[in-house]
Amino acid sequence: MHKEIYLYYIEDLDSALKLKAPPIQVLWGPRQVGKTTTILKLIKEKYKGKAHYKSADALSNTGTEWLNEQWKFKKDLVNR
Repeated sequence: MHKEIYLYYIEDLDSALKLKAPPIQVLWGPRQVGKTTTILKLIKEKYKGKAHYKSADALSNTGTEWLNEQWKFKKDLVNR
């Protein structure tokens, strides 16, 4: 049986992604609550090709280089 779970922050994410130059969105919270599933579903349904998703789960003590790379990718995506 397929059960769809509604997460309250989906409208906030959708609104932020609709901005002309959307900021980087960071989702964090307890494990197994649907964060990844929610954002990937939103991107697939409304922002395919216009949003960049990158997991930071495996990062630890990387400094600012990784974040700067993601920000540059996001700026390039917006400027297409």
